[in-house]
This record gives sequence, C-alpha cells and structure tokens, in this order.
Amino acid sequence: MRSFLLLLEKAAVPQIRFHDLRHTAATLLSAHVNPKVVSEMLGHSSVSITLAIYSHVLPDMQQGAAAAMAQLLFAWVTISLHHSHGTSGLWQDGKPPWLTDSMMCYLFAAGVC
Repeated sequence: MRSFLLLLEKAAVPQIRFHDLRHTAATLLSAHVNPKVVSEMLGHSSVSITLAIYSHVLPDMQQGAAAAMAQLLFAWVTISLHHSHGTSGLWQDGKPPWLTDSMMCYLFAAGVC
C-alpha cells in the first residue's frame, strides 16, 4: 500500500484508494465486456452483484447493441435487395417478415437509424 501511495505522489495525481482502481477498471470493462466475464474477473459470487454495482454503464451498452443490430439488419436487407435487382424481392412491403414494426420502432427510438 505504501508503494501505491508513493506512485501516486510521484505521478502528481490525486490520492485515491487502491480499491478505486478496481472500481474504475470494472466500470470500463462493464461497458465493453460481457457482465459474466467481468463478474468472474472481480470474484463476485454471482453476476447479479456485478450488474447491481455497475448497471450505470448498461444504457450505453444497450445503445451499442441497438446500433450493432441495425448495422447487421440493414446491411443484410440492402445486400438482399440489391441481389433481387432493386425490387422488393421475396418480401411483402420490401422488408423481411422477421423485421417487425416494433423492432423498427426500437431501432429508430434508439437513434441508430
């Protein structure tokens, strides 16, 4: 612990607790890594503990997931439409049947398309 405090002083950064480093690392990881993996890394007994502590980063994860879904769906739809020579092809209303209106509303509401 003394070494840690000396490093902080030498680096001229504000004094923080060593545990704060763990929390910062976990917060950063939680934004980009599966919560189960973060939970295991932290040694939590269940992922629910990790989610309870680090849930503040989940809205960004949801936005990222919606953006990834939109990219995959609309890239696939665009390619498929292109291959059907610019017509609606096999789909009624020009979209695949599994792409529901509620999915479209969610993607638009998330601001990803």
